[in-house]
Amino acid sequence: MNFKMNVGIVFLLVLPGVTSEDIIGIMGKPLLLPCYRKLATPINPAAMSVYWQDEKNKVLHVIKNGKEDYSHQDPSYKNRTAFDTDGLASGNLSLLLNPVNVSDDHMTCRVILMSDTSNPEIVCPVTVNVASKYQTPRLTVNQTNMTVVCRTEGGYPLASLTFMIGNQIIDPGKENTMISQDPGTGTYNIRSQVTWTRSENITCSVHNPTLNETLSATAIPESKDDKHPTGSRNHTTAIVSIVLGLVLLAVIAGIFIKPEEEEQNDVVQMSGQAEEEESVPETADGVAEEADEKLLAASPPEELQAASPPEELRAASPPEELRAASPPEELRAASPSEELRAASPLEPAGALPPQERRGSAAEHWGPSAAKSGGS
Repeated sequence: MNFKMNVGIVFLLVLPGVTSEDIIGIMGKPLLLPCYRKLATPINPAAMSVYWQDEKNKVLHVIKNGKEDYSHQDPSYKNRTAFDTDGLASGNLSLLLNPVNVSDDHMTCRVILMSDTSNPEIVCPVTVNVASKYQTPRLTVNQTNMTVVCRTEGGYPLASLTFMIGNQIIDPGKENTMISQDPGTGTYNIRSQVTWTRSENITCSVHNPTLNETLSATAIPESKDDKHPTGSRNHTTAIVSIVLGLVLLAVIAGIFIKPEEEEQNDVVQMSGQAEEEESVPETADGVAEEADEKLLAASPPEELQAASPPEELRAASPPEELRAASPPEELRAASPSEELRAASPLEPAGALPPQERRGSAAEHWGPSAAKSGGS
Protein backbone atom coordinates (compact mmCIF):
# COMPACT_ATOMS: atom_id res chain seq x y z
CA MET A 1 0.00 0.00 0.00
CA ASN A 2 2.81 2.35 0.88
CA PHE A 3 4.39 1.60 -2.49
CA LYS A 4 1.29 2.62 -4.37
CA MET A 5 1.02 5.83 -2.40
CA ASN A 6 4.66 6.66 -3.08
CA VAL A 7 4.18 6.01 -6.76
CA GLY A 8 1.20 8.32 -6.76
CA ILE A 9 3.27 11.09 -5.19
CA VAL A 10 6.04 10.63 -7.74
CA PHE A 11 3.44 10.65 -10.53
CA LEU A 12 1.97 13.93 -9.37
CA LEU A 13 5.40 15.51 -9.28
CA VAL A 14 6.56 14.29 -12.68
CA LEU A 15 3.33 14.47 -14.73
CA PRO A 16 3.35 18.21 -15.54
CA GLY A 17 6.55 17.84 -17.49
CA VAL A 18 5.54 14.69 -19.39
CA THR A 19 3.60 14.61 -22.67
CA SER A 20 1.62 11.53 -23.59
CA GLU A 21 1.19 9.74 -26.88
CA ASP A 22 -2.35 9.55 -28.27
CA ILE A 23 -3.44 6.23 -29.69
CA ILE A 24 -6.81 5.09 -31.03
CA GLY A 25 -8.45 1.90 -29.89
CA ILE A 26 -11.33 0.37 -31.84
CA MET A 27 -14.13 -0.83 -29.63
CA GLY A 28 -14.11 -4.62 -29.25
CA LYS A 29 -10.61 -5.00 -30.73
CA PRO A 30 -7.19 -5.55 -29.05
CA LEU A 31 -4.91 -2.56 -28.51
CA LEU A 32 -1.19 -2.53 -27.75
CA LEU A 33 -0.05 0.11 -25.23
CA PRO A 34 3.51 0.67 -26.49
CA CYS A 35 6.53 1.12 -24.27
CA TYR A 36 10.13 0.47 -25.36
CA ARG A 37 13.23 1.36 -23.32
CA LYS A 38 16.62 1.64 -24.92
CA LEU A 39 19.15 -0.12 -22.74
CA ALA A 40 22.88 0.17 -23.01
CA THR A 41 23.26 -3.26 -21.50
CA PRO A 42 20.73 -6.03 -20.87
CA ILE A 43 19.12 -5.94 -17.45
CA ASN A 44 18.20 -8.69 -15.07
CA PRO A 45 14.38 -9.20 -15.17
CA ALA A 46 14.42 -10.64 -11.65
CA ALA A 47 15.69 -7.32 -10.36
CA MET A 48 12.93 -5.27 -12.07
CA SER A 49 9.34 -4.31 -11.25
CA VAL A 50 6.93 -2.79 -13.79
CA TYR A 51 3.66 -1.13 -12.87
CA TRP A 52 1.07 -0.08 -15.48
CA GLN A 53 -1.32 2.47 -13.93
CA ASP A 54 -3.91 4.92 -15.21
CA GLU A 55 -4.44 8.54 -14.20
CA LYS A 56 -6.74 7.42 -11.39
CA ASN A 57 -4.00 5.18 -9.99
CA LYS A 58 -5.87 2.06 -10.99
CA VAL A 59 -3.44 -0.74 -11.67
CA LEU A 60 -3.69 -2.31 -15.10
CA HIS A 61 -0.89 -4.86 -14.72
CA VAL A 62 2.06 -5.60 -12.41
CA ILE A 63 5.37 -7.40 -13.05
CA LYS A 64 7.18 -7.83 -9.74
CA ASN A 65 10.74 -9.13 -9.73
CA GLY A 66 10.29 -10.48 -13.25
CA LYS A 67 6.97 -12.29 -12.55
CA GLU A 68 3.32 -11.31 -13.10
CA ASP A 69 1.38 -10.30 -9.99
CA TYR A 70 -2.42 -9.93 -10.19
CA SER A 71 -3.03 -9.19 -6.52
CA HIS A 72 -3.20 -5.43 -7.09
CA GLN A 73 -4.97 -5.43 -10.48
CA ASP A 74 -8.12 -3.29 -10.69
CA PRO A 75 -11.30 -5.32 -11.44
CA SER A 76 -12.07 -3.18 -14.52
CA TYR A 77 -8.93 -4.58 -16.20
CA LYS A 78 -9.21 -8.16 -15.03
CA ASN A 79 -8.74 -10.71 -17.82
CA ARG A 80 -8.12 -7.90 -20.32
CA THR A 81 -4.34 -7.47 -20.10
CA ALA A 82 -1.31 -9.47 -21.25
CA PHE A 83 2.42 -8.85 -20.81
CA ASP A 84 5.39 -10.53 -22.51
CA THR A 85 7.88 -11.16 -19.73
CA ASP A 86 10.45 -12.46 -22.21
CA GLY A 87 10.90 -8.92 -23.52
CA LEU A 88 11.93 -7.42 -20.18
CA ALA A 89 15.64 -8.01 -20.67
CA SER A 90 15.60 -6.11 -23.98
CA GLY A 91 13.51 -3.22 -22.65
CA ASN A 92 10.10 -4.17 -24.15
CA LEU A 93 7.55 -3.04 -21.53
CA SER A 94 4.45 -2.93 -23.82
CA LEU A 95 1.05 -4.06 -22.52
CA LEU A 96 -1.75 -5.62 -24.58
CA LEU A 97 -5.29 -4.46 -23.72
CA ASN A 98 -7.96 -6.78 -25.11
CA PRO A 99 -10.73 -5.97 -25.79
CA VAL A 100 -11.08 -2.20 -25.77
CA ASN A 101 -14.37 -0.89 -24.37
CA VAL A 102 -16.03 2.46 -23.71
CA SER A 103 -14.55 2.74 -20.20
CA ASP A 104 -11.06 2.95 -21.71
CA ASP A 105 -11.85 6.17 -23.58
CA HIS A 106 -9.51 9.08 -22.72
CA MET A 107 -7.54 6.91 -20.34
CA THR A 108 -3.97 8.04 -19.75
CA CYS A 109 -1.69 5.31 -18.48
CA ARG A 110 2.04 5.04 -17.90
CA VAL A 111 4.72 2.69 -16.70
CA ILE A 112 6.42 3.03 -13.33
CA LEU A 113 9.72 1.28 -13.64
CA MET A 114 11.66 0.28 -10.55
CA SER A 115 14.89 -1.65 -10.04
CA ASP A 116 17.26 -2.44 -7.23
CA THR A 117 19.95 -0.22 -8.65
CA SER A 118 18.00 2.89 -9.67
CA ASN A 119 15.27 5.24 -8.56
CA PRO A 120 11.66 4.81 -9.79
CA GLU A 121 10.91 6.22 -13.25
CA ILE A 122 7.64 7.15 -14.94
CA VAL A 123 7.86 6.35 -18.62
CA CYS A 124 5.71 5.76 -21.70
CA PRO A 125 2.61 7.91 -20.99
CA VAL A 126 -0.18 6.90 -23.38
CA THR A 127 -3.70 8.32 -23.88
CA VAL A 128 -6.29 5.97 -25.31
CA ASN A 129 -9.09 7.33 -27.51
CA VAL A 130 -11.83 4.79 -28.13
CA ALA A 131 -13.82 4.82 -31.38
CA SER A 132 -16.34 2.75 -33.28
CA LYS A 133 -17.35 3.21 -36.90
CA TYR A 134 -20.87 4.36 -37.74
CA GLN A 135 -22.95 2.62 -40.34
CA THR A 136 -23.45 4.38 -43.66
CA PRO A 137 -26.40 6.78 -43.31
CA ARG A 138 -29.78 5.72 -44.70
CA LEU A 139 -32.16 8.29 -46.15
CA THR A 140 -35.94 8.02 -46.20
CA VAL A 141 -37.92 10.52 -48.27
CA ASN A 142 -41.57 11.19 -47.45
CA GLN A 143 -43.25 12.45 -50.61
CA THR A 144 -46.41 13.48 -48.77
CA ASN A 145 -45.02 16.06 -46.35
CA MET A 146 -41.64 16.37 -48.13
CA THR A 147 -39.49 15.42 -45.15
CA VAL A 148 -36.17 13.60 -45.25
CA VAL A 149 -35.10 11.31 -42.39
CA CYS A 150 -31.45 10.29 -41.90
CA ARG A 151 -30.45 7.34 -39.68
CA THR A 152 -27.13 5.83 -38.56
CA GLU A 153 -26.20 3.38 -35.80
CA GLY A 154 -23.38 1.66 -33.92
CA GLY A 155 -20.85 4.48 -33.73
CA TYR A 156 -18.66 6.02 -31.05
CA PRO A 157 -18.09 8.73 -29.91
CA LEU A 158 -21.16 10.86 -30.59
CA ALA A 159 -20.99 12.08 -34.18
CA SER A 160 -22.16 15.31 -35.74
CA LEU A 161 -24.96 14.93 -38.28
CA THR A 162 -25.66 17.60 -40.89
CA PHE A 163 -27.78 18.02 -44.01
CA MET A 164 -26.82 19.79 -47.21
CA ILE A 165 -29.41 20.93 -49.75
CA GLY A 166 -27.67 22.08 -52.88
CA ASN A 167 -24.69 24.04 -51.55
CA GLN A 168 -26.36 25.11 -48.31
CA ILE A 169 -25.62 23.33 -45.02
CA ILE A 170 -28.72 22.74 -42.89
CA ASP A 171 -28.59 22.12 -39.16
CA PRO A 172 -31.61 20.01 -38.23
CA GLY A 173 -31.51 21.24 -34.65
CA LYS A 174 -31.92 19.32 -31.42
CA GLU A 175 -35.71 19.35 -31.69
CA ASN A 176 -35.51 17.32 -34.91
CA THR A 177 -32.75 14.94 -33.75
CA MET A 178 -33.05 11.83 -31.61
CA ILE A 179 -29.96 10.27 -29.97
CA SER A 180 -29.87 6.97 -28.08
CA GLN A 181 -26.98 5.03 -26.54
CA ASP A 182 -26.75 1.27 -26.31
CA PRO A 183 -26.53 0.38 -22.60
CA GLY A 184 -24.33 -2.65 -23.29
CA THR A 185 -21.76 -1.36 -25.75
CA GLY A 186 -22.11 2.39 -25.27
CA THR A 187 -22.43 3.03 -29.02
CA TYR A 188 -24.75 5.73 -30.36
CA ASN A 189 -27.76 5.63 -32.67
CA ILE A 190 -28.79 8.89 -34.36
CA ARG A 191 -31.99 9.85 -36.17
CA SER A 192 -32.62 13.29 -37.62
CA GLN A 193 -35.00 14.87 -40.12
CA VAL A 194 -35.48 18.10 -42.04
CA THR A 195 -38.21 19.56 -44.23
CA TRP A 196 -37.31 19.82 -47.87
CA THR A 197 -39.21 22.05 -50.28
CA ARG A 198 -36.74 22.56 -53.12
CA SER A 199 -35.63 20.45 -56.05
CA GLU A 200 -31.89 20.24 -55.29
CA ASN A 201 -30.17 17.08 -54.17
CA ILE A 202 -30.12 16.46 -50.43
CA THR A 203 -27.15 14.91 -48.61
CA CYS A 204 -26.86 13.61 -45.06
CA SER A 205 -23.35 13.45 -43.55
CA VAL A 206 -22.16 11.81 -40.31
CA HIS A 207 -18.72 12.78 -38.99
CA ASN A 208 -16.79 10.71 -36.42
CA PRO A 209 -14.33 13.09 -34.69
CA THR A 210 -12.02 10.41 -33.28
CA LEU A 211 -11.60 8.54 -36.55
CA ASN A 212 -11.87 11.77 -38.56
CA GLU A 213 -14.23 9.88 -40.85
CA THR A 214 -17.26 11.26 -42.68
CA LEU A 215 -19.94 9.03 -44.18
CA SER A 216 -22.57 10.46 -46.54
CA ALA A 217 -25.70 9.48 -48.42
CA THR A 218 -27.48 11.49 -51.13
CA ALA A 219 -31.08 11.39 -52.34
CA ILE A 220 -32.95 13.16 -55.12
CA PRO A 221 -36.54 13.59 -53.91
CA GLU A 222 -39.25 14.08 -56.52
CA SER A 223 -41.51 17.09 -56.38
CA LYS A 224 -45.26 16.78 -55.80
CA ASP A 225 -46.11 17.98 -59.32
CA ASP A 226 -43.87 15.42 -60.99
CA LYS A 227 -45.92 14.11 -63.88
CA HIS A 228 -43.78 11.06 -64.32
CA PRO A 229 -43.40 9.23 -61.02
CA THR A 230 -40.69 6.65 -60.66
CA GLY A 231 -43.13 3.73 -60.81
CA SER A 232 -44.65 4.93 -64.10
CA ARG A 233 -41.24 5.49 -65.66
CA ASN A 234 -40.10 2.06 -64.63
CA HIS A 235 -43.31 0.52 -66.01
CA THR A 236 -42.92 2.37 -69.32
CA THR A 237 -39.28 1.39 -69.57
CA ALA A 238 -40.18 -2.26 -69.00
CA ILE A 239 -42.84 -2.18 -71.75
CA VAL A 240 -40.48 -0.54 -74.24
CA SER A 241 -37.79 -3.09 -73.45
CA ILE A 242 -40.21 -5.99 -74.03
CA VAL A 243 -41.42 -4.55 -77.35
CA LEU A 244 -37.89 -3.99 -78.60
CA GLY A 245 -36.99 -7.52 -77.58
CA LEU A 246 -39.93 -8.97 -79.53
CA VAL A 247 -39.04 -6.91 -82.62
CA LEU A 248 -35.46 -8.12 -82.44
CA LEU A 249 -36.60 -11.74 -82.17
CA ALA A 250 -38.90 -11.27 -85.17
CA VAL A 251 -36.05 -9.85 -87.27
CA ILE A 252 -33.76 -12.71 -86.30
CA ALA A 253 -36.48 -15.26 -87.07
CA GLY A 254 -37.07 -13.65 -90.48
CA ILE A 255 -33.39 -13.83 -91.36
CA PHE A 256 -33.14 -17.55 -90.62
CA ILE A 257 -36.64 -18.77 -91.60
CA LYS A 258 -37.07 -16.99 -94.97
CA PRO A 259 -34.14 -18.73 -96.73
CA GLU A 260 -35.46 -22.09 -95.51
CA GLU A 261 -38.93 -21.34 -96.94
CA GLU A 262 -37.43 -20.29 -100.30
CA GLU A 263 -35.36 -23.47 -100.39
CA GLN A 264 -38.45 -25.56 -99.64
CA ASN A 265 -40.38 -23.76 -102.43
CA ASP A 266 -37.56 -24.52 -104.89
CA VAL A 267 -37.67 -28.19 -103.88
CA VAL A 268 -41.46 -28.29 -104.35
CA GLN A 269 -41.19 -26.69 -107.82
CA MET A 270 -38.50 -29.16 -108.90
CA SER A 271 -40.63 -32.06 -107.62
CA GLY A 272 -43.62 -30.79 -109.59
CA GLN A 273 -41.59 -30.60 -112.81
CA ALA A 274 -40.29 -34.13 -112.28
CA GLU A 275 -43.81 -35.44 -111.74
CA GLU A 276 -45.01 -33.77 -114.95
CA GLU A 277 -42.15 -35.34 -116.91
CA GLU A 278 -42.92 -38.77 -115.48
CA SER A 279 -46.64 -38.41 -116.26
CA VAL A 280 -46.02 -38.01 -120.03
CA PRO A 281 -45.11 -41.66 -120.77
CA GLU A 282 -47.75 -42.84 -118.39
CA THR A 283 -50.36 -40.91 -120.43
CA ALA A 284 -49.13 -42.48 -123.68
CA ASP A 285 -49.33 -45.92 -122.15
CA GLY A 286 -52.84 -45.15 -121.01
CA VAL A 287 -53.91 -44.17 -124.52
CA ALA A 288 -52.50 -47.44 -125.89
CA GLU A 289 -54.22 -49.49 -123.24
CA GLU A 290 -57.51 -47.67 -123.91
CA ALA A 291 -57.21 -48.48 -127.63
CA ASP A 292 -56.59 -52.16 -126.89
CA GLU A 293 -59.60 -52.23 -124.60
CA LYS A 294 -61.80 -50.82 -127.35
CA LEU A 295 -60.41 -53.38 -129.81
CA LEU A 296 -61.05 -56.21 -127.40
CA ALA A 297 -64.57 -54.99 -126.87
CA ALA A 298 -65.25 -55.62 -130.54
CA SER A 299 -63.97 -59.26 -130.37
CA PRO A 300 -66.26 -62.16 -129.52
CA PRO A 301 -66.52 -63.06 -125.90
CA GLU A 302 -64.07 -65.54 -124.46
CA GLU A 303 -66.85 -68.04 -123.92
CA LEU A 304 -67.69 -68.13 -127.60
CA GLN A 305 -64.03 -68.41 -128.69
CA ALA A 306 -63.21 -71.18 -126.27
CA ALA A 307 -66.42 -73.13 -126.93
CA SER A 308 -66.05 -76.32 -129.05
CA PRO A 309 -68.85 -78.32 -130.71
CA PRO A 310 -70.00 -81.28 -128.76
CA GLU A 311 -68.03 -84.51 -129.17
CA GLU A 312 -71.04 -86.20 -130.74
CA LEU A 313 -71.31 -83.59 -133.42
CA ARG A 314 -67.56 -83.76 -134.15
CA ALA A 315 -67.53 -87.53 -134.33
CA ALA A 316 -70.66 -87.81 -136.38
CA SER A 317 -70.16 -87.82 -140.14
CA PRO A 318 -72.89 -86.97 -142.61
CA PRO A 319 -74.34 -89.84 -144.50
CA GLU A 320 -72.50 -90.91 -147.53
CA GLU A 321 -75.43 -89.89 -149.61
CA LEU A 322 -75.29 -86.39 -148.31
CA ARG A 323 -71.50 -86.17 -148.75
CA ALA A 324 -71.64 -87.47 -152.28
CA ALA A 325 -74.65 -85.45 -153.17
CA SER A 326 -73.99 -82.10 -154.68
CA PRO A 327 -76.44 -79.28 -154.32
CA PRO A 328 -78.40 -78.41 -157.34
CA GLU A 329 -76.87 -75.93 -159.66
CA GLU A 330 -79.54 -73.48 -158.80
CA LEU A 331 -78.67 -73.54 -155.15
CA ARG A 332 -74.90 -73.27 -155.75
CA ALA A 333 -75.38 -70.40 -158.12
CA ALA A 334 -77.80 -68.74 -155.87
CA SER A 335 -76.38 -66.19 -153.44
CA PRO A 336 -78.17 -64.56 -150.62
CA SER A 337 -79.83 -61.36 -151.33
CA GLU A 338 -78.25 -58.06 -150.47
CA GLU A 339 -80.88 -57.43 -147.84
CA LEU A 340 -80.12 -60.68 -146.01
CA ARG A 341 -76.37 -60.07 -145.99
CA ALA A 342 -76.87 -56.59 -144.70
CA ALA A 343 -79.09 -57.93 -141.96
CA SER A 344 -76.79 -60.77 -140.96
CA PRO A 345 -76.24 -60.68 -137.22
CA LEU A 346 -72.95 -62.54 -137.44
CA GLU A 347 -71.16 -59.73 -139.24
CA PRO A 348 -72.10 -56.38 -137.75
CA ALA A 349 -71.36 -53.30 -139.68
CA GLY A 350 -67.89 -51.94 -139.12
CA ALA A 351 -66.59 -55.19 -137.55
CA LEU A 352 -63.20 -56.52 -138.48
CA PRO A 353 -62.94 -59.59 -140.74
CA PRO A 354 -62.92 -62.87 -138.84
CA GLN A 355 -59.27 -63.55 -139.60
CA GLU A 356 -58.15 -60.19 -138.27
CA ARG A 357 -60.35 -60.53 -135.18
CA ARG A 358 -58.81 -63.87 -134.37
CA GLY A 359 -55.30 -62.51 -134.76
CA SER A 360 -55.90 -59.52 -132.50
CA ALA A 361 -57.58 -61.65 -129.86
CA ALA A 362 -54.78 -64.18 -129.96
CA GLU A 363 -52.22 -61.49 -129.40
CA HIS A 364 -54.14 -60.14 -126.40
CA TRP A 365 -55.43 -63.33 -124.74
CA GLY A 366 -52.41 -65.54 -125.34
CA PRO A 367 -51.85 -69.04 -126.82
CA SER A 368 -55.08 -70.53 -125.46
CA ALA A 369 -57.19 -68.08 -127.37
CA ALA A 370 -55.21 -68.71 -130.57
CA LYS A 371 -55.66 -72.48 -130.27
CA SER A 372 -59.37 -72.13 -129.70
CA GLY A 373 -59.71 -69.94 -132.74
CA GLY A 374 -57.83 -72.45 -134.92
CA SER A 375 -60.22 -75.23 -134.02
